[in-house]
Amino acid sequence: MLGTHGYSAFTSILAANYRPRCLLFAIGAVLQAAAYSLAQMAVGRLVVGFGVGSAAMVVPLYIAEIAPTNVRGRMIGLNNMSITGGQVVSYGIGAAFAHVPHGWRYMVGLGAVPAIILGCCLYVTKSFFPP
Repeated sequence: MLGTHGYSAFTSILAANYRPRCLLFAIGAVLQAAAYSLAQMAVGRLVVGFGVGSAAMVVPLYIAEIAPTNVRGRMIGLNNMSITGGQVVSYGIGAAFAHVPHGWRYMVGLGAVPAIILGCCLYVTKSFFPP
C-alpha cells in the first residue's frame, strides 16, 4: 500500500512511456517469486505496488481523455469490471496452486506474464506507429 500511494505521485513523470510500468510489474513479480526472506518479499511487493499505483492513476485518466464523450462512462465502468474480473481469475489460480508445493511462488510469479505480454504488445505497436 505504501508503494501504491507513494509512487502514484511520481506517475505523471512516466505517463508518456508505458514500458517502465510494465517492467515494474514484471520485476516485482519475479522478486516475489524468488524471495527467501520477508524483506525480499516486502521489496517485491513494494515494486509491484509502484506499478499498481501508476496504473491506477494513469489508466482512468487516459480513458477519460481518449474515449469519445458518448462512451466515456462505459469505458471507465469496463475498466473497473476488468480489474474485478482479473481479481476473480487470480483467486481461482490461487486456489488451483493452494496444495502445490511452493505454489505461492507460482502464484506471484505468474503476475509477470500479463506485464510481459503488455510490454511486448506495446513494443510491437510502437514499432508500427513511430512518433
